[in-house]
Amino acid sequence: MEAVGILGGDAGGRVTVAIPLPNLAGPKAFLADPLAQFQAERTLKRAGLIFLAVYHSHPGGGTQLSAVDRAFAVHLPIVHIVIALARRHRPDKEMRAYAVNDDDVVEVEIRIE
Repeated sequence: MEAVGILGGDAGGRVTVAIPLPNLAGPKAFLADPLAQFQAERTLKRAGLIFLAVYHSHPGGGTQLSAVDRAFAVHLPIVHIVIALARRHRPDKEMRAYAVNDDDVVEVEIRIE
């Protein structure tokens, strides 16, 4: 199953919390449980944090956004992170982040501190 969740943090873009969400889709797709996502977003807001990104995994796949991922990303104007679970021990190949605006997909730098 693909993992899915949201990341929250400060206005500077620093992630301070990860909230996993139930995946309602099948093994090769993701659909975050809408109620769980609403509750997670409310938790962030109550803590004074900002909803910075959504993440999901590609078990056995790469870090590129699929056509379905891009279509979903257009409706949620935040950073979208894809994690390739089959690429362990290759940090430069395990995770990528994207900003999507209409047909424009821009890779966003991820810094781990």
